[in-house]
Amino acid sequence: LQGDWSSDVCSSDLLCLIISLTTELYRRKRDKVAVYEQEAALRGSEERLALAVSATQIGTFEWNLAEGNILWSQANEVLFGYVPATTTTTTTTTEHDYHKWADRIHPEDLPLVKKEMSRSRQERKPLEVEYRTIWSDGSLHWVKSKGVFLYDSDGNANRLLGVVIDITERKRAEEALKKSELEQRSQREFLECVIENSGSCIAVVKGQKLCYTMANQIGRASCRERV
Repeated sequence: LQGDWSSDVCSSDLLCLIISLTTELYRRKRDKVAVYEQEAALRGSEERLALAVSATQIGTFEWNLAEGNILWSQANEVLFGYVPATTTTTTTTTEHDYHKWADRIHPEDLPLVKKEMSRSRQERKPLEVEYRTIWSDGSLHWVKSKGVFLYDSDGNANRLLGVVIDITERKRAEEALKKSELEQRSQREFLECVIENSGSCIAVVKGQKLCYTMANQIGRASCRERV
């Protein structure tokens, strides 16, 4: 009777051990699946982010102020003219020194960028500055940098995190509009000068009330007489 009881106990312990091992193996397998799914989701997010960065021409950077090194995304390589714009960008970051960034900034704009960075750092306000860059082929481009400073426990800024955005097309459109407005203003001033110095009665009017938009002295007097 005692032998039968011992056999039952051993069988029970063995069964518990098998169940315990099976449960542990299942848990580990489940954890591996979860990790794999998380890694797959992370890769998918990185791919979507890389696609968005490539399409919107936005670069990211992390500046270690103590060491002077800058980690920036591959999009920055394109924005600062180190690789062709046709290159497909990724979220991979590479380390560069200060000069690789500063050497691409237009010499006239670098003091402004430094001043804005210093002001943002001291006042603890977000950084936002637009400046020109010059590529190795001599072409001129525009970018906007936006970022925030991070501070240590002693209140000293130790890192700058931010993004760089290509605004070249916007700047070109603004410059073209400004040029067009200046040309129209110059043409109007020239026309006004010609009309004013003419000995003839000249008036450019609109509406039935003969409101003139442009006229010389004789033309203005004529319009007043006709009203």
